[in-house]
Amino acid sequence: MKIIDREAFLALPAGTVYAKWGQAGKYPRQHDLTYQEVAVKGETCGRNDWVEEPFLAWPEGCEDSGGWADMMEAAINGQPTPPLMIGDCGGRDGLFDNEQLFAVFDRTEVERLVRMLQESLATAYAGAASQ
Repeated sequence: MKIIDREAFLALPAGTVYAKWGQAGKYPRQHDLTYQEVAVKGETCGRNDWVEEPFLAWPEGCEDSGGWADMMEAAINGQPTPPLMIGDCGGRDGLFDNEQLFAVFDRTEVERLVRMLQESLATAYAGAASQ
């Protein structure tokens, strides 16, 4: 993994796995060891934005934040959501903080992530049917 600035991040290709690192604009940055959700970078939009594909995507059929909130409340109360639109739910990041840093996974780390998910399919989901 490497931690890079926004300019270097925007130059990376679509498909890059990353997490926002630290709290952008907060100092002293060198002591901020926090990170946000892991996501996949889509195409860079213009010169200062990109499409983000979150791992924790919205459920199928969810069209707005009100619908999302309703589905999450139902999930808290035991009603499963429709399948999440992982890989098909991207949207612009839209947060134009030039101080934001990014933790970028390298190839070995992405291979390990894929292997971990394959092992999950083989164990915890071995008997479950695909939808």
